[in-house]
Amino acid sequence: DQDSPDSIVRKMAALEVEAIEETKNEMDMEQLHRIIGWMQKARIIDFYAYDQNFYLAQMAVYNLLQIKYVAVAHSAMNSQYAQALNANEDHVAMIISRSGENKRLIAVAKVLKEKKVKTVLFTCTKESTLAQFCDEFLYVANTAEYLDLGGMIFSVGLRYYQDVLFSLLLSQDYQGIEDFYNRFENILGHPDDKWR
Repeated sequence: DQDSPDSIVRKMAALEVEAIEETKNEMDMEQLHRIIGWMQKARIIDFYAYDQNFYLAQMAVYNLLQIKYVAVAHSAMNSQYAQALNANEDHVAMIISRSGENKRLIAVAKVLKEKKVKTVLFTCTKESTLAQFCDEFLYVANTAEYLDLGGMIFSVGLRYYQDVLFSLLLSQDYQGIEDFYNRFENILGHPDDKWR
């Protein structure tokens, strides 16, 4: 049975609102404050993710750079391993895995644990293999089946979490970040400016 376009528009809006609500309802404010503290103290915030999640990590990196936090994400597997091997206690690692069972990310998490890097895992299952090697587990809404749009539901919840963390960091130094952003915009020029 095929849904009408109007029905699909309504269902997608409802699914995305539900993903945000489910993710929000699982948030622990004490845990969020602890993670924000780690991020503020970190010299570098490293992101580890693959496939669709990597692009969400890239978006988080861009947003963090805009508020004066050094963040990196590499797409290649060997670069992610090298990133983990080069990390130390001055770093905090953000690992994104819908299943929590990605073998490459498990290998990275083991290295990070050995190097005493604080790790935050975004996934939907606390009982996952990856969760065993991470310091913090952040629940992100999900549905298991692809045809239930699980990947899209997970990405909505993940973006919401990233927006919350970004906003909490922004609120800690709003004036300093505004000054930084104005300098950044002045270097780039504004769309109205004529480049010479």
